[in-house]
Amino acid sequence: MSTDRNADSGWQSTSGHDAAVASLGTAETATGRSFGHESSIWAQFPHLQALVVTAELAVHPTTELTSDLTVAPLTGRPGESDQKDPLQEWIAAQMSHAPVMGGSTLESSLPSVAAWRAAFSRLGLRPTQYRCAAESLLRRLRTRGDLPRIHPLVDICNAVSVRFAVPVAALDLDAVTGALWVGPATGNEVYTDFDGSVQHPQPGEVVYRDSAGLAHSRRWCWRQSAVSAVSASTCRVLIVAEALHDGAGAELTQLQDELLDGLSLLGRAGRPAILTASTPTIRLDEIVGQ
Repeated sequence: MSTDRNADSGWQSTSGHDAAVASLGTAETATGRSFGHESSIWAQFPHLQALVVTAELAVHPTTELTSDLTVAPLTGRPGESDQKDPLQEWIAAQMSHAPVMGGSTLESSLPSVAAWRAAFSRLGLRPTQYRCAAESLLRRLRTRGDLPRIHPLVDICNAVSVRFAVPVAALDLDAVTGALWVGPATGNEVYTDFDGSVQHPQPGEVVYRDSAGLAHSRRWCWRQSAVSAVSASTCRVLIVAEALHDGAGAELTQLQDELLDGLSLLGRAGRPAILTASTPTIRLDEIVGQ
């Protein structure tokens, strides 16, 4: 889902880090603090894979962030222009590896983006009207040369999103009630946009929704809800990267390693896990604070 707030925007062991062992089950039967995709999603998209990571933040922004992110890293605190900010340098390095850098490659030509376009079309959405979050960010990076600067954690997620051309969602875990699953909406869920407006997803629309009936996204990974958006007061986050294309597993493993490296600059990450059709659900208490 888009973390550009201004944009039209089996568990397996992975390299360098031990992944969590999945709890078998489905999102429909999951209770407590859990995350997963409903069986109808796996039936339509059996090659879907999702990386799930939690983190506890020790670093919080203390001032409003107004400048955008570019490949040239921003400097440190005001008055210390000769001191580079390690986080901004890390983000700039990720952005420099984005496949659209240089402008010669269109985001729509990338296999990962093409797979999301095909998925949106299958769901009855016009892919040029509703772009997955990664495509929106890549389009901005290609045309404007920057990314929005929102929150250090969100900036990290957006940076790895454009590097690997995969949508990466970041949610304030304390704003999510009970189980969080991805599946078709009933139409009764409540979604709050960033302008404060309250909406109800269309019946059958794929959303992230929790046990309280809140929709935390619209049109799967198109746009996030303001309710669970990461903010200065956020302490715990849930990060989900979803991919549909061939070779997604290998790329999610690489994305995981880069993401955990970035998260080490802000706090402590939990044990990463990868969801597949055979292991579609994870209990979050198995991966939080490990």
